[in-house]
Amino acid sequence: DIQQLKFALIQIEQDEQKKGCKSLLRKVIGDTTLPQNSGQHTKGRDSQAELFVFAACRKAGFNPSWEEPDIVCSVDHKEIKIAVKRVKNIRQLVKRVREGANQIKKVRSSGVIIVDVVVARNPNNYRIIAKVPNVAFGLRWFCLLKKTVNYYHGELQKAIKNKGVLAIILHDHWVRMDSASNWKLETMTYRIRAAEIESPFSGCLKEFTRRYRSVFPNPTQLTK
Repeated sequence: DIQQLKFALIQIEQDEQKKGCKSLLRKVIGDTTLPQNSGQHTKGRDSQAELFVFAACRKAGFNPSWEEPDIVCSVDHKEIKIAVKRVKNIRQLVKRVREGANQIKKVRSSGVIIVDVVVARNPNNYRIIAKVPNVAFGLRWFCLLKKTVNYYHGELQKAIKNKGVLAIILHDHWVRMDSASNWKLETMTYRIRAAEIESPFSGCLKEFTRRYRSVFPNPTQLTK
């Protein structure tokens, strides 16, 4: 949590829209210290997820603003609307994606749903103490998440169809020990592209994905 907030605060400090960020920060401090001790309703960490995405978009140069559905970015002179969701149980993934898709449909634009799956994937907040090489760690993470995505793929595509959704991007964060015995935060992304995308937005999505993935503190770039 601290590393995510540090990343977000560095970007927010440089941003002109601090007012919207401050209201979210007030919510962040209301949650329990450890995510595994949180209850069903976690407005603080929901807000933290939005701040992290906003910061990533800020660092990527998308000039983000706090607008419906959650964040609006400018990519190649086109607006990309972003709905940010958190999933605390992987069985709720399709439901939360559907909610995000309906938000994007409501604003009558094209957009991306970014889903934080950290708690769903690691409900007990374990750290990885084994000194696994980066490539081995990345491949293991990728294969496990790909198995989950494949299981829900059909339902996810159905949930976003004809709603202006270009893609779903899953966020996952793990704290692990590197080969030098230092703790590090690994931030990883997995993109699920919509089955049908209007041609003007195909290149825009590619550019958004490339720049968005490139900004994280310790990215493991083994993604689709």
